[in-house]
Amino acid sequence: MSARLPEIEPVHAGDVFAIPVDGQRAYIGQVVATTVGSLYVVVFDWIEKDLAHVPHISAVPDADPLFATLTLDSRFRPGMWSVVGHADADADRFLPAFSYGTIDPGRVRITNFFDTVHRDATPDEAAAIPTREYRSPMRLEKAIRAREGLVPHLPSYDEMTYRPTPTSASIFGS
Repeated sequence: MSARLPEIEPVHAGDVFAIPVDGQRAYIGQVVATTVGSLYVVVFDWIEKDLAHVPHISAVPDADPLFATLTLDSRFRPGMWSVVGHADADADRFLPAFSYGTIDPGRVRITNFFDTVHRDATPDEAAAIPTREYRSPMRLEKAIRAREGLVPHLPSYDEMTYRPTPTSASIFGS
């Protein structure tokens, strides 16, 4: 008989969540958007000690972002990442546009976050707009722990560091 994992808690765009760093502190993040099978999350430069009383949850979308990535919901199991509140997500600020295609024949295309609008990319856009990449939620958690000096830093963690890139809203409108 195999042991069953606890069920994944449903998460929604706008959910504010906590990623534990150690037994006393957690970083605050937010689900900015959900798509079939994945989440776009931003983790902020915001550490909390008392998760039962996170103050100013409505200010979360205005905080300074540390990490941002497409990931899966598997860490939203009881005892892992916990939803601590809800605030309107700033999709216009955070949801990236994505590129795809090949540069060789000059056929790079760009799409909005939800993959509903597409067009050819300009050369500048082709260089600036990232491709869609999914990263493990455990890798994100390890990047946060590495930031705190609790585990060794790996260069692959840098891929999740928040960098302003052209957003879906800035290219395709809200």
